[in-house]
Amino acid sequence: PEEEYDGVKLSELADFVGNNTYYYLPMFKRVKDTKHKMTLNFSAVIAPTLYFAYRKMYLLMVLCFLLKLLISIPPFVVMLSNPEFSAEIANTFLAKFANCFNIKSSYFELVSNISAILSYVIIFVTGAFSNWMYYKHAVNKIKKLKNAEKATKETIKAKGGVSQLSLILMIAAP
Repeated sequence: PEEEYDGVKLSELADFVGNNTYYYLPMFKRVKDTKHKMTLNFSAVIAPTLYFAYRKMYLLMVLCFLLKLLISIPPFVVMLSNPEFSAEIANTFLAKFANCFNIKSSYFELVSNISAILSYVIIFVTGAFSNWMYYKHAVNKIKKLKNAEKATKETIKAKGGVSQLSLILMIAAP
């Protein structure tokens, strides 16, 4: 329990992680010992934004949400341009938005292809590196608490752990 992980004790990491230490602590040890950043996290593959929200990694949650929102624009425009759908939304803001794009242009096709590729890149990166990101997040948060001389067991547990409320809010947001 007193083994050091980048200046943080294993017991402090366990307090920060809260539930699911049986998964994360061996993963953190592997990351520390091998210096390999790639490990599979199935939750982050399936729903990266929700994973980051649940694990209180709010900056990554927002970045992932915004990036996924941005790359969803081309398929959304194609859907809005569908004649069956566009008849229902005629003379609305969405119709005017869709009309701003020429979906038959090679430029739009290129942007659509790039957005499709980026969606797979997000799945790969979040699934392959989220355990490492969580490890770095935990170490950095604990070090900040130590530097502020507020690193009690209770404060580490409060800053770490999971947030069911964030998860619920992210599910309800879209």
